[in-house]
Amino acid sequence: LIRPGQKKPAGLIFGILLLVALVGGVGFWLLNRAGQDDKVKVEVAAADSGPEYDGPVFRIGISRFLPKAQLIKEHSYLVRYLSDQLKRPVKLVVHEDYVDVSQELAEGRLDLAALSSYNYVAAKRRWPRLHLLASHVTASGASYEGFVVARANSGIRQLSDLKGKIFCYVSPTSASGYLYPRALFRHMGMDPDKDLKASRFTGDHLNSLQALAKGGCDGAAVFTGIFFEGRKYGFTPEKFSVLATTDRIPYDAYCAAPNLKDAEVKKIGEALRALAPDSKLARKVLVGINSRITGFVPVKDSDYNSVRKIEKYLDAP
Repeated sequence: LIRPGQKKPAGLIFGILLLVALVGGVGFWLLNRAGQDDKVKVEVAAADSGPEYDGPVFRIGISRFLPKAQLIKEHSYLVRYLSDQLKRPVKLVVHEDYVDVSQELAEGRLDLAALSSYNYVAAKRRWPRLHLLASHVTASGASYEGFVVARANSGIRQLSDLKGKIFCYVSPTSASGYLYPRALFRHMGMDPDKDLKASRFTGDHLNSLQALAKGGCDGAAVFTGIFFEGRKYGFTPEKFSVLATTDRIPYDAYCAAPNLKDAEVKKIGEALRALAPDSKLARKVLVGINSRITGFVPVKDSDYNSVRKIEKYLDAP
């Protein structure tokens, strides 16, 4: 103790200050570490149904057409729902665009996959034993449209203005980001393989919009809903001009792996189709997290014949 009027030793003062700093530093580290742990837990919980159930993990695969974290968040309630229905742990696996999700499914590394309509048509030819179970719907219905867009201030007003320009596609398996826009070019008398200066694949729709906004390409193909996603990143529709709109495109085909037993396939299909659009269950499982998906509907292979027609049109002389 230091009595009143007694001179405080410099070493003692320094020691007190050092002790305060150490205590504060340790406290800050512990709080920061706790925050990091919480963040990790949230990310894992969003991608995985958790340890409530035993048994082999049921894996659902999707392609990354939007940022991964966003897709995990949007599908988290569906993952939990399917886990409760199947009484098994369920994991969502988000694949980059260069991974063939249909092959992962066909070879048993996935149990269920959401295949884009174009990917489904190609996969069904290669693996006829894929089990088509359902398709999802959104506020726009059971199908959607794609846009070919340019920067509003670029002077590009129609598809023919893209001749000799650089164009951004999403991926070779994307319907709205590749197949249907190529049909639009053909319909306008353009050869997308010869009349464009160069083409590039961006991996997802938001990346295409970002590349276009920053001048990385002169035109891009995206699904119409990306403009609502783009608002979160400062990409308002006013920054772009729509050059053309595709035909309506059927939504993703949810397929089960060929190696699953019939009883499993039936149970998964029933669980998905129970989430009928506008039903109380669908609102609880899907709409509660502002998911783009509002429900699931039965679907048959012929519902994707419109995609096959586009394929044939592009292959025709």
